[in-house]
Amino acid sequence: MSPFMSLFRPHDIAGQASHMPTKRIKAALGAAFAVIYGEIALYLSNVVQT
Repeated sequence: MSPFMSLFRPHDIAGQASHMPTKRIKAALGAAFAVIYGEIALYLSNVVQT
């Protein structure tokens, strides 16, 4: 199995996640959600204006 494919095995991902500090995970999720919500807000404002 190639190293790239091992990224998609759930138990490996869970094992890697358990070693990561939760603060970094929460910060990354927070940043991702902020970007997603920002994109949605921009899209909706464009739709309303047209």
